[in-house]
Amino acid sequence: MQVYAVYYEQSGRFLLGSKLKKGYYFYNSSTGKGEIKPNGQPLNGGGNFALPGGKREGTEPITTAARREFTEETAAIIKEIETKEQTFSSGAYSAAYFKIADSNFNTTVTNIIKTNLPQGLKARDDIINRTITAYNQIHQKYPQAPQDNELEEAYVWDVTDPEDWAQILKWKDDPVIGWYYEILEYLKLHILN
Repeated sequence: MQVYAVYYEQSGRFLLGSKLKKGYYFYNSSTGKGEIKPNGQPLNGGGNFALPGGKREGTEPITTAARREFTEETAAIIKEIETKEQTFSSGAYSAAYFKIADSNFNTTVTNIIKTNLPQGLKARDDIINRTITAYNQIHQKYPQAPQDNELEEAYVWDVTDPEDWAQILKWKDDPVIGWYYEILEYLKLHILN
């Protein structure tokens, strides 16, 4: 099952990423080891918007899996004030909704946007240029880089903003990112209200 983390604050703002077309380094939490892919590995949904997320490991709880995936992809720790979870489409995917205090939300997303993801891109470039040749070199040189090289950028969107919601509505029947619409609709209609 796929799990996604919705990192949001009460006004409706949430963290949204854009996914790279290829990833160049990855962390395996079940083995505790990482590996680099010098030629890159195509990513599912690459080049599209994305919520942080990935595969749930075995019987891992939804919230635990979503928290782990969020940290692996953003290098940020979730310090929520409330958590809810929801499973969609007959169990095909789930989301954990992490409500964050405004000040923590602002600080964390700023770090993700301005430091963590840019360091991940620098590490990717070093892998492509062969100046990083082993996974353990990544965090020696770029200590705030994510464990996984999947997100290119991140943004703060708002499910209550008409322009942002109009864009999200376009995803509704998209076979590649349609589930993000369903996850965010649930945030807007069932969690914020």
